[in-house]
Amino acid sequence: MPTGTISGGADFCSLPSSTILSVSLTGKSPYSLTYNTTSNGTSTSTTISGIESDIYTFTVSPSVTTSYSITALHDDNNLDAISSGMTGTAKVTVPTLGLSYSNASYCQG
Repeated sequence: MPTGTISGGADFCSLPSSTILSVSLTGKSPYSLTYNTTSNGTSTSTTISGIESDIYTFTVSPSVTTSYSITALHDDNNLDAISSGMTGTAKVTVPTLGLSYSNASYCQG
């Protein structure tokens, strides 16, 4: 069975900003990967096919706090990952105007 683990994330202090997220994959390439992007209670799925490497990276630039998680993974052995084989959550935190900026130390250092 293929497996995938997503990692990465960041705390943005100014916009626009971006960060790189990484997915470690096991199984037989090429892979087809679906991940969810969740922000403000709304989820959007993105599917990437033809991944030849065991490490897949992608750049994100959200304007609000957003979480990323793997929801489906398929490999060239025609196998699908089970839910316990798709692990990790990457979170990018974006401060909101107002209360988040009242703490001057939030983005220092």
